[in-house]
Amino acid sequence: MIGILGGCSSHGSAGIGGARTSTSDSAGVNDALKATNADSLATQCSLALTSAEGFVPTWKSLANQGTSPTLEQRQALAAQIQTYVNKLADQLQKITDTTLAAAVQQLQGEMCALISSLNSGTAVDLSDYNDAVKTTKAYCDK
Repeated sequence: MIGILGGCSSHGSAGIGGARTSTSDSAGVNDALKATNADSLATQCSLALTSAEGFVPTWKSLANQGTSPTLEQRQALAAQIQTYVNKLADQLQKITDTTLAAAVQQLQGEMCALISSLNSGTAVDLSDYNDAVKTTKAYCDK
């Protein structure tokens, strides 16, 4: 269930389970299923990380402009981050790996915290967001 909470998408319990495959007597079929699952996980990881980091170029541009971002710039960045949170929400529904699903939910939460800080005009700390990205990358690179 997707809902809007404080301008940021949030998920109720989605009950995401791991991918299920049937047992086969053929090793070739099992190997093909493993390869398909690995490809699927790699694709899901790539999509999630692309969405999670999609706003970073805009963030860097604002950070390097030499002055504090205006309220309008902060709100525009918050809106851009929200679009990526929404993309993650759409992708989360297709993720079959429970560990990756949990990592994506953590990314969403950290991105929502960034949105909240940007919209409220408070200082923005990227450390928790960066940790969530690193954790997701580490899992995806295993």
